[in-house]
This record gives sequence, C-alpha cells and structure tokens, in this order.
Amino acid sequence: MEKIKVVEMRARGMNQTEIARELQVSKASISLDMQYLRNHAKESIKEYVTEHLPEQYQVCLTALDTILKHAYEILETSDHNREKLQAMELFKDTQSN
Repeated sequence: MEKIKVVEMRARGMNQTEIARELQVSKASISLDMQYLRNHAKESIKEYVTEHLPEQYQVCLTALDTILKHAYEILETSDHNREKLQAMELFKDTQSN
C-alpha cells in the first residue's frame, strides 16, 4: 500500500524527503520504494515494447494501407474535384515526414 502512496505523492510533485516526512518513514525506505517502482516501470515498458507494440504497429500499418487504397479509389472514380483534392491531400499527408 505504501508504494501506491509514494507514486501518488511523486505525481503531486513531492520529493523523497517530503514523502518520507508525510508517511513518517525513513528516507531510505522511500528510496527503496522508488528503486522498486523504477524497476517495475522498466519491466512494464520492456513487456509493452516486445509483446504489444509490434502488434499495434502492424494493425496501424494495415489500417493505413486500407485507407490509402480507398483514397486512391476515390481519386480515380470521383467526379467531384473536392473529393479528389481531399484524397490527394491524404496521400500527401501520409508521405510527409
């Protein structure tokens, strides 16, 4: 429970000394909690990057490809200049870095 409070207090901008004083524990105890929280955060990020991010990246690429195909269809088949311009704008936006 203390680790959750430590995170909440850090989110409010409190430093380790202030947290230790408010929780009435030693600064060393808060330092250990902070080290644990940093390590846990690193592991969470590592898991997200290796397990979840590649799939999300592929989903985004596939969705973008589908959107571009539909935009190209509009560009080729539409009789309305405004629709064609919007499709061309979409192509331009996807190619900008």
